[in-house]
Amino acid sequence: MAIITEKWNKIFEEAEYLEDVLNGLDELQKENGYTDEEMDNDLDVALWRAYVYNNMDSYDFYELSEKTLAKVKDEGIKNGIWCYRYSCALVYLRRFDEALEYSRLGTKVDPAYPWGWLQFGRLCYKYNLLEEAFNAIDKGLELVPNDYEFLTLKDDIENDRGYAYANSHYVNEEVDKNSKERLINIDDEELYQSFANKSDLEKELDILHKQNKNQEIIEIITSLPKEDLNYDILGKLARAYNNNNQCEEGLKVLLSLKDVGENDSLWNFRVGYSYYYSEKAKENPDYLEKAQKYFEKCLELNPNEPDGDTFLRWVYSDLGNRKIVEEKNDEGLEYFQKARDLAKNTGEIIFSESELAWAYDYIGEYEKALGYLEKAKELGRDDVWINSEFGFALNRLGRYEEGLLYYQKAKDLGRNDDWIETEMGYFSKKFEKYDEALEHYYKVKEYGRDDQWINSEIAECLGEIGKYDEAINIMQGVLLDKNSDKILVNSQIGYLYGKLVNPKEALKYLYEAEKLGRNDIWLYSEIGWNLAESSENYEKALEYLEKAKDLGRDDIWLWEELGFVLSKLNKKKEAIKYFEKARFADPENDWTAYHLGKLYRKSGEIEKAIDLQESFLERTHFKGWAELELAWCYALIDEKEKAKKYLKEADLYIGNDILNSQELTKEVNTIKQMISTTSYLS
Repeated sequence: MAIITEKWNKIFEEAEYLEDVLNGLDELQKENGYTDEEMDNDLDVALWRAYVYNNMDSYDFYELSEKTLAKVKDEGIKNGIWCYRYSCALVYLRRFDEALEYSRLGTKVDPAYPWGWLQFGRLCYKYNLLEEAFNAIDKGLELVPNDYEFLTLKDDIENDRGYAYANSHYVNEEVDKNSKERLINIDDEELYQSFANKSDLEKELDILHKQNKNQEIIEIITSLPKEDLNYDILGKLARAYNNNNQCEEGLKVLLSLKDVGENDSLWNFRVGYSYYYSEKAKENPDYLEKAQKYFEKCLELNPNEPDGDTFLRWVYSDLGNRKIVEEKNDEGLEYFQKARDLAKNTGEIIFSESELAWAYDYIGEYEKALGYLEKAKELGRDDVWINSEFGFALNRLGRYEEGLLYYQKAKDLGRNDDWIETEMGYFSKKFEKYDEALEHYYKVKEYGRDDQWINSEIAECLGEIGKYDEAINIMQGVLLDKNSDKILVNSQIGYLYGKLVNPKEALKYLYEAEKLGRNDIWLYSEIGWNLAESSENYEKALEYLEKAKDLGRDDIWLWEELGFVLSKLNKKKEAIKYFEKARFADPENDWTAYHLGKLYRKSGEIEKAIDLQESFLERTHFKGWAELELAWCYALIDEKEKAKKYLKEADLYIGNDILNSQELTKEVNTIKQMISTTSYLS
C-alpha cells in the first residue's frame, strides 16, 4: 500500500507554504506508525521532500535533496519527476555532466512531463547544444502552450544571457519580472565556497535553522564537547536561543564571544536582536537603546547585512513611539525621521510616513500630520487606519465635513467600533447635524458604552432638536448614578429646563450646581437669564448677570440681557448703554433694535426711537410690536394720522395679544386717548 494516499497528495498540492508539506509528512508518519527507514525508502515521500528542498534556494537544501533522492535511485530512474528533481539538485552541487545525463533520461522515461524538457533545455544551453535546447523548448511549449518559463528560456538563449542567468528565474511570472533579486547565481564562487567549506555539523545546523527546529539545534550544540564549540557553532547556538524566544540565553552566549565578535557585523546583529526581543526589555527601557547601538554598529561594519536596516528601522520606530508618549516630542520625531530615512520599498515608506502622521496627530500638529498622511495616501495606502487618521486630524482643524467623509470611508472599509461612532457623533454635533450625531451615539450605546459622557452628549443633541423632555429624562437618570459629576449634570438639566421656559425647575438645578461649588461665567449667565423670566426676580437677575460680567463675560448676549433687565428696573440710561453696544456689534439684530427704540421712546428721544423702529420695519420678526411703538411715538409728537395708521397695523398683527393682556390694552387705550385729544403737547 502506498504511503502517500490520494488524500495526502491533494493536501500537499494545495499547501500554501513549503513547511506545510514537511509538517504533513511528519503527521502522516505519526498517524500510521511508519519507521524512518520506511519513509526514506518511499519514492513518493522522497519526491515531496525533494520538491520542498529544491525550492528552498539554498545549497544546503540542494545537497539534502540529492541525498534524499539518491536513497530511492533504483526506482527513481524510471520516473520523469525524479529525474527532473535529481538533475536540479545536481546542478547546484556542480555535477553538471550527471545533471545533463539524468535530465536527458527523464525526457525519455516520461516525455509528457513538461518540466523535464525545461531542465533539459537549460542544460543543453550550458553545453552549447543549441539545437537540442530549442527542440526541448518546442516540446515543452507543445505540452504547456505559451508558458512563461519556456518562453523566457528561449529569449535568454537567443540573447545569449548565459546559463547562470537562465537558471535564476522565479517560476512566478509577476515575481520574476518585478523582483530586483534573483535565485542563486551558480557562478557566484564566493557563495558556493562558503557552502563547500562548511562541516557536516554546520550544514545540519543550518538546515535545522531553516526548518525552524531551534530546540533541536540547542540540544545538539549543548551536547557537544567543549573543544568543538568554536565561534561559528556558538553563534548558531545564540541564533537558536534567540529564535526560540530565549533571548537572554542567546545574549549570554553572544557576550561571551565579545572579544572575537565585536567587529563582526553578524555578531552585532544577533546582540541587537537579543536586546530587542528579550522579555526583560519590557522592564528595562534601556534595552531598546542597546539594540539601537548594536544594529547601528552592524550596519556600520556591513551596510548590506541582511535585515540589519529593517531591524534598526523597527528600533527607531519603537523609540519614537516611546519618546512621544513620554512627551519628548522632538526626540520622538527625530527617531521617526531616522526610521523614514531607512525605509526603502513602498510599503516601508508608507509605514514611516504614517508613523510621522500619527506622531504629529498625537502632539496636536494636525496640519503637519495631514502632510504625511497625504504622502502615504499618494503611495497607495487607503485602509481603515489612514482614513481614520485623516478624519481625526481634519475634525480637530474644524474641517468637520471633510473629516466625517473620511470617517465614513473607514467604516465602509470595515471599521465598526465605539471609537469611530463616538468620533462621528461628536463631530456631526460640531457640524450641527444633530440627528446624525444621535444615530452614531445610539450605536455607541449598542457597543456597550453607558456612561455620563455619552448620555450627556445624547441629551445635548436631543435638546438641540427640541426634544427637551427626552433629554431631561436621560440626564435625571445620569443624576442617580453615584459616580456622576453632579455639578455638570445639574447644570445640564437646568439648561434644558431653561430651554423649556420653565425657570422655576431650571433654577432648582442651577442653584444646586452653584451650591456644589460651580461659580463660573456659564452658570451665572444661566441663572441670570432664568431669573429674568420673572418680574419679581429682576434685581436678583441683575446680580448674577453682573457676576458673569465681573468674571470676564463681555459679549452681545450679556449686553442684551443687562439692557433688558435694567430697562425692566427702569434704569433707562444704563439699559440704553448696553443696548447700544449690542446694536453696534450686531446692527441686524431686530430684538436689540426694538428694545433700544422702546427705551429711546421712554427716555423722550422720540426722533431716535422712530428712526430706529422704522429702519427694520420691513424685515422684522416683531411685526405688530414695532408698529405699536411707532403709534406711541407719533402720538407723542402729535402726528395723529401716522399714529392711527401704525395702531391699526399693530392691531392687525397682535390684536389677540392686546386683548389678552391688561398691560397692552392699557397702552392701546392711552394711545387712542392721545390721538383723540386736540393737542397732547398743550
